[in-house]
Amino acid sequence: MNVVEGIGPIYRQKLSKVINAAKGGITSDVVCKTLGVDRQEAGRLLSRWSRAGWLQRIKRGFYISIPVESSPSALAIENPWVVVSNIYSPGYIGG
Repeated sequence: MNVVEGIGPIYRQKLSKVINAAKGGITSDVVCKTLGVDRQEAGRLLSRWSRAGWLQRIKRGFYISIPVESSPSALAIENPWVVVSNIYSPGYIGG
């Protein structure tokens, strides 16, 4: 787990827009549509935010936001069903 690092006000605004637009998980498609950037720039942004500790990479191309108040040792996914449905799609989960 990365230590959360500071990001500038412009990237903070961009990250905020992406998190608000994402319904659960964050992908490069969400970043492209929200910020109007190409896939390469979206990948760079996701990588940068992940390295800085603002996003957690779940699998290649799929990220979740990390709540500001969480500590690195106590990261809990707010809605695990969203993550599971994105990782194992298409399919269903029973319990």
